[in-house]
Amino acid sequence: MNADQRADRYRTVVARLERLPTRARLAFVSDLWAARGFETRVEAGVVRAERRGRSVRIRPAFGRRSRASAAAERDTAGVKHLDAGDIAEALLYAIDRQDADAVCRRQFGASLDDLRPPLRVRARRRVRRLGDRTAAVGRDAARGITALFVVVAVVSGAAVALDLVPSPLDGSMQSAGVGTGGAGESGSPTATPERDDAATEGPSETAATETASGSETRNAGAPGLGSGQRPGPVEPIEPGELERVPGVGPDGIENLTALSTAHERALAEESYTLWVDIYRPEGADPNSTRRQYDTDIAVAGDRYVIAETVSSRVRSRPDSTVYYDGDAWYVAETEDGAERTRKVAGNATAPPVQFEPRGLNRGLVRQYLDTRATNVTGKVTDENVTYYRIEGSQRPAIGGVEPVQDYQFVAHVDERGFVADATATYALVSDEGFYWVRFEWTYGRVGETTVTPPGWVEGVENGTTAGMATTADSNRPPALRTPARPQ
Repeated sequence: MNADQRADRYRTVVARLERLPTRARLAFVSDLWAARGFETRVEAGVVRAERRGRSVRIRPAFGRRSRASAAAERDTAGVKHLDAGDIAEALLYAIDRQDADAVCRRQFGASLDDLRPPLRVRARRRVRRLGDRTAAVGRDAARGITALFVVVAVVSGAAVALDLVPSPLDGSMQSAGVGTGGAGESGSPTATPERDDAATEGPSETAATETASGSETRNAGAPGLGSGQRPGPVEPIEPGELERVPGVGPDGIENLTALSTAHERALAEESYTLWVDIYRPEGADPNSTRRQYDTDIAVAGDRYVIAETVSSRVRSRPDSTVYYDGDAWYVAETEDGAERTRKVAGNATAPPVQFEPRGLNRGLVRQYLDTRATNVTGKVTDENVTYYRIEGSQRPAIGGVEPVQDYQFVAHVDERGFVADATATYALVSDEGFYWVRFEWTYGRVGETTVTPPGWVEGVENGTTAGMATTADSNRPPALRTPARPQ
């Protein structure tokens, strides 16, 4: 499936969602979040979704009227409002294709491939086919080229004017991370305008961007960020209010080092739980099955537990768990359906984890919030705590991997500089094409997290668990699949 086809599929799903009545929208969201591994139920006009102690309430908000009502709903705390674009992205990017087809069959009566595109999408396809045909004929003769160029120009111009195809100038420079200023301007962070509702109407479609191999890739159907993970009404920021937030000013992040240090300091003496969720295809093949990789980290003092879960259809399966007691690591990993446990001594040259949790705190901020452009777009209040919403874009590489396209993030920071959550989306380019990655982190249970040994640890200590190993060199790390992690 090429980029244009992906964009058409996105628009088709959005159009179908927007035609659903309220009750059917709630049923669709409930079914979709169940396919993502949540326990769901519909209550009082919202969908309540719960998983592993995390709970979120979701209300579909479609159209200008619904979005205005959502913005005015200031007394409904903790409700995440999603428009049709947000829900379409979750369907297309957060679950397997088979699961997405199953949801569509239950809710729309047809699989993704069998959904009839709206008139606007069908018109786009006709314009593209016309352009392809005229380009092919135009190669026959120079005279034909001249005549057909006029035809294509007229048709393309009319299509843009009628909003049948996107303007090729729309955001192309910014999305590609290319500077648009004069020769004397640097690439330092600058303020970016706040996105409005119009930005959620369809996927971003960037201009062709040259890859390292010289080929061109057109990114379409980019997953949007919406309001991030901290729902609620966005309020304006008072003058001088950001002066007490380390590293943050009216124009965005001014000192990333100060912000990351403050974030690390806020957690230094606290217990906490960190949830990291990644949505991406298996391997680097854009056409492979998309998976959701969850890494849950609980830290208390010198002890921590790291548990990874990989999505598999409606259910999730544990893949690996690492428990550290301050002296040694205890590892349980699933291979070919069988669980293998082992102990790794504290003096091992290669610990069975890819990161030390407390060291990860600073790295997350430095890695994922380091963009050329940032902007503070407002503040939200959650459980009597004020969080400042920061949005950023433009990053050419991440974790040593490049090129990165269409990078954007939204994060929420309190006055101490604690980055409570962040969501980043970006496209990576492989030999097979580009594919989208969605990376999220959320902190919770700060000061309230306790860490106790999993039940299987006692068996490892006593030597009664099958597959146990205790040598310091028996330390092959579990497959904690968290791409582009800071070291």
